[in-house]
Amino acid sequence: MIPTDHREPVASLLHELTPDIDAAALLLLVARYEALAQRVSECIATVDNEVRALTEALDGQTSVAAEAKGRLLGRELHAARDKVMVTADIVLAYADAVEQAKQRLTVVAAIADRDVLAGAVLAAATGEVATQAGAERLAARTMSAAAAELDHRTALIARDAEQSVPEQGQHPGGMPMTPGAMMAPLGALAGIAAARTASGGEGSAHVPDVDLGMLRARAAVLTATQPPEVAPWIRVAVGLGIDQAGRRTVVVGTSEPCGYLRPGVVPEPHEVVVGDGRAPELAFIGYCHDRELTPLAVCAATPPSPEVAAAIDESGAHAIDPGGHEDPSGPGL
Repeated sequence: MIPTDHREPVASLLHELTPDIDAAALLLLVARYEALAQRVSECIATVDNEVRALTEALDGQTSVAAEAKGRLLGRELHAARDKVMVTADIVLAYADAVEQAKQRLTVVAAIADRDVLAGAVLAAATGEVATQAGAERLAARTMSAAAAELDHRTALIARDAEQSVPEQGQHPGGMPMTPGAMMAPLGALAGIAAARTASGGEGSAHVPDVDLGMLRARAAVLTATQPPEVAPWIRVAVGLGIDQAGRRTVVVGTSEPCGYLRPGVVPEPHEVVVGDGRAPELAFIGYCHDRELTPLAVCAATPPSPEVAAAIDESGAHAIDPGGHEDPSGPGL
């Protein structure tokens, strides 16, 4: 008989970790901001026409003054429209991140549920409970890592917003740039980006905790989504490299040749996928060497062989413990 309570651990985790943010409400905000930007564009066209007509009807200094005032008003309207459009982009990016996090959690939970069920069946048939307990621990770790990816994505959105939102993030007249519904989720998680900046300047070899968490989360998710029939023979690692200008690159390494990823294993748009048949950590280090990047850290869901671990140490990168038990004296920390 199949145990009836095997779903409870995974179901509880899924309920606890699923973001309680309404992506549909955020998309509604996007539509409203886009409509507002359209109305401002219409105002710009109207002002341009009226100013043109006014300057043609006047002459001398009066015409010059009217034209100058019109240009100033036009610049302010263009700036206001641009700010509204930037806000819409921020909200849309966050809504997409929330929806992707929910979908990824659902997939990872289904895989975890399958593994826990297999352990429960084995326990019911033989009395051996170690497999079930191990599956439950792995489910908790993998699902937590999948949920943590929303934090990382939000940190990236917050960082990009800081670069694209005009100074002080305000519309003319002091209206907040970030819509009210975004203040809570972005405000709470934007601290991740701030912590990244405070931890060290661009180009620093220090690896902030948020980046360590991101690498650990991606390695867990990519490993968990491998097709079960080939999962035992494939290793995936996720590494972080930095160039001389301080630009960081996330690299997904696989033990399969030519960077092949099995169906269902999907990289993020900003990730580079590499693989040459060697250990994925070595593929990451080789990519960094070829692109003149400094390897900062790399993580796989399973430990590397001693030879690969030695190569990681020699490269100067930090080998991240997938369980989160970092050595404070280790390189890069």
